[in-house]
Amino acid sequence: MFKYAQIDVETGVCVAVSILSGEVIADHMIPLTETDDVEPRDTYDKETKTWTKAEPLPPEHPVPSKIEQLEAEIANLNAQNIELWEILITKGVV
Repeated sequence: MFKYAQIDVETGVCVAVSILSGEVIADHMIPLTETDDVEPRDTYDKETKTWTKAEPLPPEHPVPSKIEQLEAEIANLNAQNIELWEILITKGVV
């Protein structure tokens, strides 16, 4: 098996890591060893033949804290209570 990082030749940015059954010789395919820890978005410097790790992406949707979840539930329950009171008042029950 042959492990390769496929890069954008102009930028050196890795766009994919593949394990192939045969050898590939191409400018955009950089051979990797089994122990190389290269991931998409890492950058390859052809002159020094070194990799630079990409900065981690910020989370798209931050996970709300337990307090934020409870506050949202309380706000929802309060809105439902107000709705029920308005119904009761308009029907003359209260």
